[in-house]
Amino acid sequence: MRKRFIKIICGAVAMACTFGAMFAAGCTKSVQLSGIEFTEAFEKMPAKSNGGFAVTKGDYVYFINGVQSNTADNAYGEPEKGAIYRISTENFAKHSYAEVDCVVPHVAFNFDYDTGLFIYGNYIYFATPSVNRDSEGNVYSDVLDLKRAKLDGTEVSDAYIQLPKRDSDKKYEYRFVQEDDGTVYILYVSTDEKLEGSGTAAKNLHSFNISTGVDTVLASGVEKVIFDNADKSNPRVFYTMKVKNYSAGEDYSYNQVYTVTAKATEDKFKDKLSSEVIVGWDDEEDLYINCGELVFDGVGYMNELTPFNYAYGKENVEQEAMRSAYTYDLIKYQDGVLFYTRKSSSVSKSNLFELKVSDIGKDNKTPLTLNADKKKLLTDGGSASAYTYFVENEELKYVLYCETAGVSVNKVVNGELQTEISDMDSSAPYYKVVQEGTCSILFTDNNYLYYSVNGDSGYTFYRIDYTGNSLDYDGDPNFNDSTGTDDYTPVKILDLVSVSDWYKPELIENQLIYASMADSDYYAANYITAFDLRGYNPETGTYGEVMSNKQLADLNESYNEMTSELFGKDEEDDGETYAHLTDAYKYLFRTGDIEYIEKLAAACNAELEEDATPVYSDKTLEKLKAFLAPSADNEWSGYTATKKVNGRDVKANTSEYYYSIVGKVTEEDGEAFANGLKDKLLQAMPAEKGWYESLSQGEKIGFIVGMCVLGVLVIGGAVALTVILIKRNKKSQPAVREKRIKVDTYDDKNIDVYGTGEDAESTEETTK
Repeated sequence: MRKRFIKIICGAVAMACTFGAMFAAGCTKSVQLSGIEFTEAFEKMPAKSNGGFAVTKGDYVYFINGVQSNTADNAYGEPEKGAIYRISTENFAKHSYAEVDCVVPHVAFNFDYDTGLFIYGNYIYFATPSVNRDSEGNVYSDVLDLKRAKLDGTEVSDAYIQLPKRDSDKKYEYRFVQEDDGTVYILYVSTDEKLEGSGTAAKNLHSFNISTGVDTVLASGVEKVIFDNADKSNPRVFYTMKVKNYSAGEDYSYNQVYTVTAKATEDKFKDKLSSEVIVGWDDEEDLYINCGELVFDGVGYMNELTPFNYAYGKENVEQEAMRSAYTYDLIKYQDGVLFYTRKSSSVSKSNLFELKVSDIGKDNKTPLTLNADKKKLLTDGGSASAYTYFVENEELKYVLYCETAGVSVNKVVNGELQTEISDMDSSAPYYKVVQEGTCSILFTDNNYLYYSVNGDSGYTFYRIDYTGNSLDYDGDPNFNDSTGTDDYTPVKILDLVSVSDWYKPELIENQLIYASMADSDYYAANYITAFDLRGYNPETGTYGEVMSNKQLADLNESYNEMTSELFGKDEEDDGETYAHLTDAYKYLFRTGDIEYIEKLAAACNAELEEDATPVYSDKTLEKLKAFLAPSADNEWSGYTATKKVNGRDVKANTSEYYYSIVGKVTEEDGEAFANGLKDKLLQAMPAEKGWYESLSQGEKIGFIVGMCVLGVLVIGGAVALTVILIKRNKKSQPAVREKRIKVDTYDDKNIDVYGTGEDAESTEETTK
């Protein structure tokens, strides 16, 4: 029975915060996966959602199979949890979540979770903890290997790049990117790296060509690097650089902004670096590499020009008249727009600006004149990094901002961001879409904002259409409940909870997927869970368009009625009759394993004294069986709808109907989950008794007395038998004559009869 229960757990796809271990295909070294034809058309086919924990290409979704530690066994072929798996888009759409294959049996990992899986051509690219060891045999698990494997699981490469252990306050900054010619590069930032020819360590930007194996330093001594926030496969990055006064041995008060792409190889300053050109330059100690294009030069009119400034050595170049020096901070780069703050050396307040990438080098604009026509979006740029920016065709429309009491929408009017709440009218440029609660923005999709209302831990899931006007958000005091009547009223998506220290949740094929998080009722190990946002028609068994907020609210109401109200009917009418009912409901909601409860009831009730209250009564068991078979004739009549999940029909009062585990749960985690549910929700199974423990008290006393009497009889019989045998033995022995000792009186002179110790020879000599 125990094995059968574990199979139920391991074969079922459980709810978001539960999981059943699925015995799908495991990871082996020799398996080459089928299902992909590596044609030229397939190779050129772009992947979707590059950079997260799940990526789609062709007929498959590739994903990281749960949250795993970097210290777990990462020997090739060993990992299941945390390894890279795939599921066909067909099986994903029809909820056959257990039909998965292991593609790469390595743990896919990133300490910062800004970068995940990438697919280009026929290969998947990923980071994994190193399996190399030091001289004492310790694994370098704090070192990340950047690798790739073919999409059929073959050709797993050695590490192209190793990112060494970093300090806790530093991030691993890297991307797998692809240039227009199809070449894949690794863009990465190394910290505290001492390049050859340099006397000091610095932060450097690199580009590694996967095809040639050539590692190029794109810029040395960078200040800050930002990658594309929306398209993580974009080979273009922006970065800031300080300008050093080599004669004084310190940096100037301004900085510069550069941009570069992965394929760049030309150092723009290699012919300008010498003591003859730069005062104070030390050929032995100083190093400067920069392959980027200068975007903004923060040099002021009071600063002397150096070979690193745009106007150096140029004639007829007009600087901005009487301009102070500028310091730039890069905020976000997405959708072809760079958002940055600019602070003057004469004014402490920073301003938020935007720059279209297409404007760089356009209409004879220079790194100096680009500054002149920029209208500020926000006067105080201190919180600019907290904004979520919305850009269409390189035009900023508005931004969303999480405040202490909700989420606000800020529209852009005449190129400036509006930050003052206007009167409630349809054209108000600033208004709140979420009125209460400290929130975190997760992502947006098709006019919907998905956000979390911050709690103690983990992400929760709310949704609202953020594209209305101010009158659509009427300040309903019940904004964050589940009674939304239109898309402009927030609705919570069931009781989903995601871990918040891993990759952010994603939308794949209109299904919300995330790493589930444990609650107080059961054990969970953070596997991938899916909630299908598509509307379901139980009559046809088909899925339609993405549900509206009203449809989500209806689903929420039905779900909450079951999990909150009906699950709260423990000990109704008669406490003795329905003892432990609610917890048993919760157990069945997640497992459906009534056989174990029946076995448990029999074992617990067998230990009770006569007329004692049953631990699980017959009536309780009847109610539990009715729960598993909802019909028009019982209290669960509202939950008769079914869905196909992993090829089985599941009812609307079971967890799998709502959300399910995607992938493969290890046998160890499956057993831990099963045991956790039992320990938390059910009575303890009595220890199995031997034949003696199963006797009644009277039978035990009778047995003890009988054994004592039997013992006395056995011992007495043994003594009597011994005595009889001894006597019989004596009678049967023949008489024996005693022999006297015979003494030889012959005087042998060679023998010392008297024991004096003197031999015969000495005696003879004495005689003579």
